[in-house]
Amino acid sequence: GGGDDDGEEHEDGWGDGNASGLPSGDIDDDDEDARRRQKEQQVEAEEEAKWGLILPRWQTRLFAVECVRRLLSVVEGPEQFSLVLARQKPEGDFLVNSLQQLVSVAFTVATTNIEAMRPQGIVTLIEIVDNFSDADDPDMEGHVLLEQYHAQIGAALRACFGADTEPSLTAAGCALLGKYLLSISSSEGGREVDPIAIRKLLQLLLKLLTREGIQQLQFPALSESAATMVRTAALQAAAQLQQAAGSSPHYVELRSQLSPAFPELTPCWMALLRDYAAAETQPKSVRKAYRPFLHAGALSSESRTHVTHAAHAVFAAVVLLVGTDDWLNGRDLAGTEDESAISLADAPADGGAPLRRITITAHRDDFHLLFGLCFHSLDV
Repeated sequence: GGGDDDGEEHEDGWGDGNASGLPSGDIDDDDEDARRRQKEQQVEAEEEAKWGLILPRWQTRLFAVECVRRLLSVVEGPEQFSLVLARQKPEGDFLVNSLQQLVSVAFTVATTNIEAMRPQGIVTLIEIVDNFSDADDPDMEGHVLLEQYHAQIGAALRACFGADTEPSLTAAGCALLGKYLLSISSSEGGREVDPIAIRKLLQLLLKLLTREGIQQLQFPALSESAATMVRTAALQAAAQLQQAAGSSPHYVELRSQLSPAFPELTPCWMALLRDYAAAETQPKSVRKAYRPFLHAGALSSESRTHVTHAAHAVFAAVVLLVGTDDWLNGRDLAGTEDESAISLADAPADGGAPLRRITITAHRDDFHLLFGLCFHSLDV
């Protein structure tokens, strides 16, 4: 009988035994814990390896664009920025011969997934356009060298005007768009102009510059000065285009495509000049009671800088319109709009006082403002 009991005890207590003499359930738990720790260590190692690759990558890209900007600022001589002149000295090593690499570096940063880096890429493209805007393409008569990189520059610009784009990127994109358009839309020297390319790029800017659209530009997560920065940057870029189109016979196509936008664009320009006049010419008591068009509430020093910086280009652009058909175009609506009717879209996200609605004003009122600003400039 005792032999049976021992066998039965062995079957009940150690029936799940194994070679180690320990219950297999304990081994399973220990193995699972060990596997879990090993997996966690493996995941951590993989993440560390990823960051080990990523950090140098974006740091290297930033360093690359800084090198490009540094090169553009230190090289001297017209042959550095002209392929025609550079080919006359084949033994030389000139920056223009590396233009493709310069654009590639700037474009890569301007369109990277890391949003904080993108403005640096756009700023670098601006400097590239500044330096090579007048360079002719010796292999394509009647074209500028930058047209070879229209696809890259156009893609970088479109990324600047998305619905969720950071304001600093949109502001930089406005500046780049204006400079690049001036480069490819000039017919000086018998250059050919592509109306379709001009229209597509110009629409990126003009879609922001309607009376309602410009006031609806808001960035609730940021300060009000961010919206002011984008509004003034867009108005300034359009003003620089108008300055060129209105003062040079080489921008006929640009002028013809800008002209239909003036009925909406001119009131926006005049609104900026009224904000500028209130900030620069009026006493503090008047400024406190003034209701602005493009910045909410009291004018911060940062917003004031944006308005002042854009005002000079806007003033020059508007003066070129005075006395032309475009100056009077659309004025039939002057005085018919209710300036006090403020839409919900006009109310700033921070809960401050709503912006003053931009309306079409009588050309005499606009002329008096311009005349007063002229006297203010002389007095200063």
